[in-house]
Amino acid sequence: MRKLALWVLLLMPMYALAQDCPSAFNLVGNCGFNSSTAGYSPQEPGDTIEFVANVGATSPGAMRVTDTNADGNNEAEAETCVNASRGQYRLGASFRAIAAETCFVGFDEHVQPNCAAPNGNFVSGTPVAVNTQSFTRFQGQPVVGAGVASVELVILCANGTPAQFDVDDIAMVELPMFANGFE
Repeated sequence: MRKLALWVLLLMPMYALAQDCPSAFNLVGNCGFNSSTAGYSPQEPGDTIEFVANVGATSPGAMRVTDTNADGNNEAEAETCVNASRGQYRLGASFRAIAAETCFVGFDEHVQPNCAAPNGNFVSGTPVAVNTQSFTRFQGQPVVGAGVASVELVILCANGTPAQFDVDDIAMVELPMFANGFE
């Protein structure tokens, strides 16, 4: 019984999705946008990103992502690279719409570290409805495939004119796998 209690205490932080950004278990760098958008870039030529102070969900800042309609897809997208290998993860982000209806986080898999050599597989999260009044938390438990060394997180909101949103508290936390291979 004591061994079980010890395991619960050791694993509990891994199960508490890192909404408390940063966390020792969170693989995402600059997850809370406390002072900049360092480590992130717009995904499409028509998208822009900027740091906005005093609007974060739980931290002092957030990243604002805007679609300028230059790419014609009405989606505002940003990305960052995370070195992560095969396994199941808890993925999360807090979104606040400025002009958007749905948001999600997904990732492109890469077979080399630092998001080199994509394998062509995109893993999408289930979109959540967002509003302009408060941050809405997106959460998912995607699986990173075999042979993967890194993922390019894609942070996306759509259906605005043009699409625009704030994002904060991005997390990717590996779930432990027990000896039988199940969580």
